[in-house]
Amino acid sequence: MKIKYLFIACLAILITFSACTDTSALEQQITTLQEELETTKAALAEAQTDASGFIHTVFFWMNENAAEEEIAAFEKGLQSLSKIETVEKFYWGKPAETPREVVDNSYDYALIIHFKDAAGQDAYQPHQIHQDFVSNSSGVWDKVIVYDSLVE
Repeated sequence: MKIKYLFIACLAILITFSACTDTSALEQQITTLQEELETTKAALAEAQTDASGFIHTVFFWMNENAAEEEIAAFEKGLQSLSKIETVEKFYWGKPAETPREVVDNSYDYALIIHFKDAAGQDAYQPHQIHQDFVSNSSGVWDKVIVYDSLVE
């Protein structure tokens, strides 16, 4: 789809060139077009590349007797993790309750964080925001399971 738009833009500029009879103006337009084309190529290459190479997935099972205000504080703490500088993408939520035999809907919350690389995740672990979340919320959950994945 993006290549289609690039083609249309190039075609429009080509039509503009064909109407131009001044050589110096045409040369300037060619230079401008080449610069815009390089910028567009770079933007397309970046858009097609997902820099996240490390995904940190955490599943939480909450204590049955957790109070609503504790759950609200837990959710606020989850959201605070998105402010850590090395976090590239950040998601959290509850199970989708998909009724398939292979799906585990037993957890209460999932946290998914994308990092550029393992070093980003290594910086996240001791970060004060993460440490505060763990110390403030650890009494609210009964069980936690973490899956870390390297992705291409």
